[in-house]
Amino acid sequence: MSPKQPLIGRKIEEGLKRFPLEEREQIIKAYLLAKERHFGQKRRSGTAYIAHPVRVALELARDNYDYRTVAAGFLHDVLEDTKTESSEITKLFDPEIARIVDGVTKVSTIKLKNKAKIFSDHRHFLDQVDNYRKILFATTSDPRVMILKLYDRLDNVRTIRWLPQRKIVFYARETIEIFAPIAERLGMGLVKTKLEDLSFRYAYPQDYAKFKKSIAGLYKNPEENVARMLPEVKKALRRAKIKVISLSGRAKGEYSLYKKIERKGSVNTIYDIMALRVIVASISDCYRALGVIHSLYEPIPGEIDDYIAKPKKNGYRSIHTTIKDQKHNIFEIQIRTEEMHEQAEYGANTAHWNYKEISHGSALKGHAEDWTKELEKLKNIKNKKEFLSELTEQLFAEQIFAFTPKGDIINLPVGSTPIDFAYRIHSSLGNRCTGARINGRIVPLNTPINTSEVVEIIAGKAANPSSDWLRFIKTSQARQHIRAFLRQNQEEELIAAGKMKLAESAEKFSLELLSPTEADRQIEKSRLPYNSYSRSLVAIGEGAMRTMSLLRVLYPKFNFSNAREAKPAQIEEAENLDLLKNIRHEFAKCCKPKPSDKIIGYLGREHIIKVHKISCKRIKGAEQRRLIEL
Repeated sequence: MSPKQPLIGRKIEEGLKRFPLEEREQIIKAYLLAKERHFGQKRRSGTAYIAHPVRVALELARDNYDYRTVAAGFLHDVLEDTKTESSEITKLFDPEIARIVDGVTKVSTIKLKNKAKIFSDHRHFLDQVDNYRKILFATTSDPRVMILKLYDRLDNVRTIRWLPQRKIVFYARETIEIFAPIAERLGMGLVKTKLEDLSFRYAYPQDYAKFKKSIAGLYKNPEENVARMLPEVKKALRRAKIKVISLSGRAKGEYSLYKKIERKGSVNTIYDIMALRVIVASISDCYRALGVIHSLYEPIPGEIDDYIAKPKKNGYRSIHTTIKDQKHNIFEIQIRTEEMHEQAEYGANTAHWNYKEISHGSALKGHAEDWTKELEKLKNIKNKKEFLSELTEQLFAEQIFAFTPKGDIINLPVGSTPIDFAYRIHSSLGNRCTGARINGRIVPLNTPINTSEVVEIIAGKAANPSSDWLRFIKTSQARQHIRAFLRQNQEEELIAAGKMKLAESAEKFSLELLSPTEADRQIEKSRLPYNSYSRSLVAIGEGAMRTMSLLRVLYPKFNFSNAREAKPAQIEEAENLDLLKNIRHEFAKCCKPKPSDKIIGYLGREHIIKVHKISCKRIKGAEQRRLIEL
């Protein structure tokens, strides 16, 4: 430390020693200002307030973030919690430091209402979407804003028990459901795991208790197994003259394990509860190390993933293999370079990313740019439900990677179908899709695609999208294009379908439909995203809006909460319908046939026969091969 530098404490001095003197002086200047402005303030735990920004800043420093982010870590609460003005920070510090501090302050001052309901009531969650929209868009000018916010949240969740009891559940759930996925999307794997594990017991206490009980006897002494295995692997790699940068072991994060058990249904099919991480000098050493480990331990067939050749969407690169040791314990081994490891653990914004002063071709810079570009696209989505769907799909959802026949990689959310694949390539290809081949085999269009499969889209010149596709597609991109096409080409049919659905719902409450003029008048006074009765009916017809949402607007004085739905009349089946006795069937709601009516059957989806009146308009024009005489 320079003789001119004030005393700052051994812990801070040690944490900042990697920075050059000029940068260190800026950081210390930030610390001293924060210490002065927070003087006398206490946390709920009774500790001095300054301890919180000190912990945040030193953790950022330890994880190799640049000096501006660390300085902002010391200052991140001074605008919100002291009388310090933004102009003062701008005057005293680098403009980038001031911008980061200002961005974090704006995110922190976004308040949410009725917090207890947000993660238990989906409708209420939608009401808060605008607030989460602001939180995310605050990061588009500089991703370091969100990085600092995540480290701030990480330190706060460690002291979550000091919050008022009524706030603890919300804070923990918000951490798991919103901030942990953002950390995942930014490639900050270690931060994500810490956020989840620290919050789990408070967010879902009953699930946490059941989970702990279910794994109580699982892999006895995992620490001992990892400790025993580490020197064996190290010795074998050295014998093969592979330079090992670091070698470590760990047990899987509790929340991650809980979610994996939930998906798999059984803990017996999970192979990465214990894991070893091997950091080597080069990509070629990664593959050599894989060979050495497979010669030492028995590999589990089908459990090798090469994310170096095919990186994940968040930029993650590594080789994963699963092996069985001599005592039949199962381990996952992760093999990567030092650069890959830093990106995986701390994200794209470490010391290696000097933010703007970096080569255009850098994978790290590209990763950060992808994040901001995706957020920029979301700005144009005004409908809350669509925004939330797109947000979940594009930023948070688990991804699969499939290939075109030419070898191009297409990334999609898990569960996506060939229709989603087609629209991801181009909207015109999606609109003309008539069939698909996966790995050369013709498959139904609702078939889920798996990672590494080759998907070929079969297109026809006269083909059109089907409204049936909306039932099984996964991506909002495909959904928007299909609805746009249907809206443009089948508006009359959609209005009729919407009106029929609305009439059925209104009849349950003994309500008569309003005239179009009256309905338009009510809609004009509402906050519906559709500005006319006809547009609202189209939205209902295409499945973009629930009938109850429109009914509440059309009949604002009717008490739907206390009203009992009128039970539909039970239709007795004719005794002479022997043909239907052992066949799945139901009576159509459109024409409501009675046993005395002349009726006809229509073979619908899932081989269910719909019974209609012969005079029913829905039957006219139907495919003759689907009609069944009764």
